[in-house]
Amino acid sequence: MKLREVYLEIHPIRVKTISSYLLIMLVFCSSASSEQKTAVLDNGSLEWDEMPQYLYNYDYNLSEVNITYETCANTFRGRLTGRNLKPNFTYQMKIFGKPCCYYSQGCDNESNEKIGYLGRWWDLNKSGANKNINDNEYEANKDLHCIFGYLVFDYFITDVNGDVVKDFECDSSYHVLWCNCTGKINNYDLVDGLCPECVTGEPEGGRPAPGTLIMPRGDYNARFTLTEECFHQGWNWSSVLSNDSIEFTIERPSICGDVNDDGTVNLADVMTLWYDYADYPYPSAYTISDEWAADVNCDGVINMADVMTLWYDYADYPTPGAHEVNCCD
Repeated sequence: MKLREVYLEIHPIRVKTISSYLLIMLVFCSSASSEQKTAVLDNGSLEWDEMPQYLYNYDYNLSEVNITYETCANTFRGRLTGRNLKPNFTYQMKIFGKPCCYYSQGCDNESNEKIGYLGRWWDLNKSGANKNINDNEYEANKDLHCIFGYLVFDYFITDVNGDVVKDFECDSSYHVLWCNCTGKINNYDLVDGLCPECVTGEPEGGRPAPGTLIMPRGDYNARFTLTEECFHQGWNWSSVLSNDSIEFTIERPSICGDVNDDGTVNLADVMTLWYDYADYPYPSAYTISDEWAADVNCDGVINMADVMTLWYDYADYPTPGAHEVNCCD
């Protein structure tokens, strides 16, 4: 767990103790930034999943695309910046696992399986162009076939110049994309094969609903890929740019708000945050055991807002339930 820098500032606050309420002055303000990594996407590691491009061929060596992502967070998140892609075009954003049957170096069977159970499976030993298999087929063949887990977790549409800036967060699992302004699963609003306004993601069957997916905790070694969306107009889901050196860690607390890790969330957790971050009256008198559990409002820093969130929800004063304890789940 990375250390946080703490900066001090005067704030008045009313604090509830066991027997009375005190009006005190607290020294408190914190600031922290997540470690980030930038990865450039290119077409050097596509190999097995290249398909014919959709609508027309384009030289993706002319494109400039990179992602900047957090190396440790409660989900895979970051920002994609792209220039000179196909104009008004829809692209799937995917992460693939790196099974050891394919990658001689840098493989990771564990995260490959976690990704597959969030999304879909691609069996290189299956005959035909469509190599998708279901969970049962994966479990029956995982020791016999070379199978990739992959997850379509987001998508974007480029502008008229083929440019895009897209903030992403891996909280969805999609089967494929369609074009319909009412959100239905058909291509009613395709215009010359493109969908500049009304892309709809079809949820992957048997997976969490879009916006509710939670990535399992642990380390991930994955490949990030952009795939052209062809809206079922032929078999042209062409993967065009990728980076196969994406590494990140997913963390979250076992119990949201249990900052002292005693198995319950109560006033002791409020006081732990108060003493360690407000520096009053005994600096570091209590120990924060789980910083992820301490960021209860999920704003990326631990500060007075987290103290107040726990205080309102668990200390029952002055407005119970006024703030939501979340911890990013």
